[in-house]
Amino acid sequence: MTHRCLILLVALLLLAGCAGHRPPPATDDSDIRDVLVLPQNASAYLDPLTADLPLLSAEAQAEAAARFRESWFSPWNATAPSRTKDDALWGLRAFAPESTWGHNLRRVPAAELDAVKANMDPDGYPNLVAPGIAVRDLSLRVLPTDEPLFHDAAQPGQGYPFDLNQNTLAWDQTPLLAVHISRDGAWLLVETATAAGWVPARDVALCDPGFMRLFAERRLAAVTRDRTPLADPYGRFRLQARLGMVLPIINQESGDAEGLDVLLADRDLHGAAVPLFTRLAPGAAAPLPLPLTARAVAGLADQMLGQPYGWGGLYGERDCSSTLQDLFIPFGLLLPRNSSAQAKAGAVVDLAGLGPAAKEAAILAQGMPFFSLLHRPGHVLLYLGQHGGGKDGRAVALQTMWGVGTTDFSGPTPGRKVVGRTVVTTLSPGREMARFAPARDLLLLLDRLILLPAGEPAP
Repeated sequence: MTHRCLILLVALLLLAGCAGHRPPPATDDSDIRDVLVLPQNASAYLDPLTADLPLLSAEAQAEAAARFRESWFSPWNATAPSRTKDDALWGLRAFAPESTWGHNLRRVPAAELDAVKANMDPDGYPNLVAPGIAVRDLSLRVLPTDEPLFHDAAQPGQGYPFDLNQNTLAWDQTPLLAVHISRDGAWLLVETATAAGWVPARDVALCDPGFMRLFAERRLAAVTRDRTPLADPYGRFRLQARLGMVLPIINQESGDAEGLDVLLADRDLHGAAVPLFTRLAPGAAAPLPLPLTARAVAGLADQMLGQPYGWGGLYGERDCSSTLQDLFIPFGLLLPRNSSAQAKAGAVVDLAGLGPAAKEAAILAQGMPFFSLLHRPGHVLLYLGQHGGGKDGRAVALQTMWGVGTTDFSGPTPGRKVVGRTVVTTLSPGREMARFAPARDLLLLLDRLILLPAGEPAP
């Protein structure tokens, strides 16, 4: 080999080595204009003249809180499933081998799907009716498997992160009714006050009448500080308390300056619920219901702003409807779990027949800031009020959103400019983008303004 050839070979090797260590292309981590220019805290949109006025009369809120307690513990009072067999086992129809894909971007083999469905013991439904309580955060699954399932990943809303086997999330300590057990005994089909799905049997403790009386007859504390760590009586970490979680108060006092003593459920070696106790630090919880004002709603909402989007509660995060459900639970208001049901949770103002400008005008004129929802098919938002004054003022809303529709159907998120968290936006987020899809403009798609709740607001 000549000296010139040796030099050329070394140069080629160096070039190959450099090419092999080039960094991957940068992902698009830029933000839409609304997130950059609008204050990203709900408290910035409070009207100082009305922020501390009650959004409901004391009587109406007390009635709502009584309904909340009845609904929350309703699984413990049930003697049969609330869903028919077809509704409870709808996953049998939802996933076919030709249209079901796994996380490896390959179709799930028919034999694997058939085995999961057979494990559901559909002919035996219901084979168990037993009250229980969650002793872990529960991902309620459509089929009894942890495996994520997708449809066509090239279509918006069908690939990651939209695991179609994820129904919803129920926080630790949620009362439930176990209505069915899988053939292998590893999974329970459970119903909570607002949702249903398959969960690991080891994450549920079954409750006897004495335990249920101990929990259900006490005043409830609502968690007011998201992600508060709680320890058991021996000082060992037990759970992260989350907004939307409620716990029975032991001392029955409402003003304990040292915090609130509460009960927790744990699971013994036989799978039965046993009570523990712990103390919630001052400011981490308050007796339910909290006084319902715009300032109080904003204070809880501010804790959620910036948190990642979690489809159906994946990874312990929230999606659009679970954000709103958890936000209003501390006030004794139990919204349904999904956006279509939340669209019927109060008095409805129909927006479907209006043009975009008329729609926004109707929202500004009739919406109650911090106490009205906005709905489009598949999505729900909290109306915060007007940003800016005069004729240039725009309606703004808090929403936990995955992204904005685009005309670009290439890349890892086809048809989407990902936002991926809880943010404050106008009703046309992303409109400034060159690849914005006008037909998927949020304002164009909004069809309802929902005035919460069923009760009458205070004068």
